[in-house]
Amino acid sequence: MVRKMLTDSCCSQPEVTACSVLFDLFVSSRYLCLLKMSK
Repeated sequence: MVRKMLTDSCCSQPEVTACSVLFDLFVSSRYLCLLKMSK
């Protein structure tokens, strides 16, 4: 849901791919951080 909101707002920008790639990196890094914390 948040992902869709962010990508939708990014779609108004010309650099859509860069935005979505950065967002994917952000999400995966947060996810990895959470995994490490839970161990």
